[in-house]
Amino acid sequence: MLFDKSLVNVILLGTAFMLIFTAFQTWGNIQKTIIESIKEDDKSFDASAYYSLGIIYVFFSVFNWSTPSVISVIGPKFSMLLGGITYVLFILSFLIPKSWLLYLVSAVIGIGAALIWTGQGNYLTLNSTKAKISRNSGIFWALLQLRKSICLLCV
Repeated sequence: MLFDKSLVNVILLGTAFMLIFTAFQTWGNIQKTIIESIKEDDKSFDASAYYSLGIIYVFFSVFNWSTPSVISVIGPKFSMLLGGITYVLFILSFLIPKSWLLYLVSAVIGIGAALIWTGQGNYLTLNSTKAKISRNSGIFWALLQLRKSICLLCV
């Protein structure tokens, strides 16, 4: 059997997304609890987990329209790298509990989500032929969905 570089790329892509979204999903599950705990310690902190999620998905929706143009310039790999960094920044922002910072990084991660998901679709397509797109998509999504099991173990 010949070495299938595209299969290796898809497995690496799925594994990377599984790791990123295991962290993000786990954090999302406890975000409201963490925010309520911060509010008890710091009365000036008045952020809302629901507003944070709303900001994330508004920016994600709006920037999905422009990310294909960005990816055509910087490429899907760099796009996914930038998007992945925003997820790390979001989680790290809780080390400095400021309402304005939470809302700012919520907007940034929304933009990052548009970059990472559009880059993922482009990269998956580039690593697939018509005959292998179903297989590659299935492998990617199976690896990504493993995060749910891992999240349950973490929380």
